[in-house]
Amino acid sequence: MTARPGFEALAPFFRIVAEGLSGLVDGEDFCNTLAEDTVFEYVISVPSYPRRIVGREAVAELYRGYGETMVLHGSDELAVHRDREA
Repeated sequence: MTARPGFEALAPFFRIVAEGLSGLVDGEDFCNTLAEDTVFEYVISVPSYPRRIVGREAVAELYRGYGETMVLHGSDELAVHRDREA
């Protein structure tokens, strides 16, 4: 899974998400693995940060500017626990 142009700062995050979802989703980048009508609800309150985002492109817009303030250098030691009944 690749990072969209402008999202390179989050590439390690996108790679570990792709690893955890391997074989379960399609999409050439993180945002395209999301349903068009996806809903993200954030339970931790951060000033100036939305509590709820609706839509694939809205999620992309929220994450688009992250590289201007931070760069993620790594993401590892993923633990995946799948529901055996699902």
